[in-house]
Amino acid sequence: MAATQPQQSSNSSAFGVSLISIIIFGVAMVIFGLVIGAVFTSKILPEQASEQAIATDGLFQVLLSIGAMVFFLVQGLLVISVIRFRKRPNDITDGPNIHGNVTLEIVWTIIPSVIVVILAILSYVVWQDNAAPRAQPNFVNGEPITINARGQRYAWTFEYVTNVEVPAEEASAVQVQDGGEESAANMVSFTTNQLHTYAGQNVELQMQTADVIHSFWIPAMRVKQDLLPGKETTIRFTPIETEDGFPYATLEGPFDLLLEEDGTRETRSFGDAAELVVRVIGEESGGNLTRVQLDTGLQGLVDSSLIGSTYARYRLNCAELCGGGHGEMYTYLIVHPDEETYLAAFYDSQVDAVLNPPADPVLIGQRAITNYACAGCHTFSALGWSGMTGPALDGIGDRAGDRATAAGDSNGAEYIIQSIREPQAYFVPGYDGVIMPIHDSTDDGTNTYMPQSDLIGIVAYLCSQTASGELTDSTCGLESWQADGGTLADTAAVVEELTALSDPYQE
Repeated sequence: MAATQPQQSSNSSAFGVSLISIIIFGVAMVIFGLVIGAVFTSKILPEQASEQAIATDGLFQVLLSIGAMVFFLVQGLLVISVIRFRKRPNDITDGPNIHGNVTLEIVWTIIPSVIVVILAILSYVVWQDNAAPRAQPNFVNGEPITINARGQRYAWTFEYVTNVEVPAEEASAVQVQDGGEESAANMVSFTTNQLHTYAGQNVELQMQTADVIHSFWIPAMRVKQDLLPGKETTIRFTPIETEDGFPYATLEGPFDLLLEEDGTRETRSFGDAAELVVRVIGEESGGNLTRVQLDTGLQGLVDSSLIGSTYARYRLNCAELCGGGHGEMYTYLIVHPDEETYLAAFYDSQVDAVLNPPADPVLIGQRAITNYACAGCHTFSALGWSGMTGPALDGIGDRAGDRATAAGDSNGAEYIIQSIREPQAYFVPGYDGVIMPIHDSTDDGTNTYMPQSDLIGIVAYLCSQTASGELTDSTCGLESWQADGGTLADTAAVVEELTALSDPYQE
């Protein structure tokens, strides 16, 4: 029978652990936690691009450091126990029968409790500060504007209700937002599919979903907020300048790009309608060329005069699984260096486009179509769309006539009108059951609102999308559709004919 040891209290020196050893272990644990917290916080998280990111990362570093300390404590004691108290050769005795240690139980109850309380307080303070309303939200030209974010399968759109007032007699001719009971003014509004702001602006978004739950998430800003059906939610953040600064620029055609790959150079020419986002690396010595990098990783050289104002760009995702096209539901947050650049590069041109729309409906449609969530479902090479859940729009001007016959419409233009206003009336073969939102003429919040002016422009633009690029090859069947070179010969007649076709679809 194995020999037994008398029962001992764990307060005795049965383990032979000295105070010095405990202190050394504790110091090592703290150092390990602090190093892990500092190193991993800087390595695994995106750059801090907002004031909220700084506070959030500070809290995360504390949590990670404490977690690392606990890991070191548990794993360290486990390793020490395995080594120190392992069974020795020829040792057939039982281990000491330890029972009770009041001091140890008090310590391992109080310390975790204190840590949890402290973390709860820190988390609440950070959450309150990040979510609290900021002074001067969305300030532009010294006045606040309203920015509405809309999530819809499978794209984001952002409506800017500006502080630019339009006289009442002109309000019907431009896109405006009713000032409400407190103001008789009509304010110019416009919609984009990217969110624009500037460093230092206190951004406040009023968010709604058009269908299911979506989740607005910008990792670099450390902000995330769900969009809930039937409820308006709000999110706030303040962009800041990062160490990378504002490295992105948009090149607009025509231009030549000297691409470099595997030691070879190839000149690629881009036409008038080309638009390319590049990361600016720096100017090349001894010339007027600037080195840029494409999203694909390829580098090239362009004329330095083509580099206009630069900006920062951050991916804006949907973090809630919302359907088959969820992976394509993303856009970008564009942060301009300051308000002056924001006005010159974005805001003023958008307002001017609303106040002074072009006469050509094709040009109107080219701008208007990007205001809606079409990019999330359709492939459209002309605008860089790659959605897969809806029919491709490439060459739709060639197919519209045949589709009209199948759908029972009078011509290709009416087929496109019906597809937008009454999308459930006809499904393209292979896409039965695709959830195409209704774009109606009534701004009652039930469906996606599309005014008749936008509808006419979008139909004209889609009718112009032929494989050859020639307007005269369109099969939309419009009698007034005559081309003078690369433009419509009589834009007023086209608008009048499209208005007559779309009137029956107005509510």
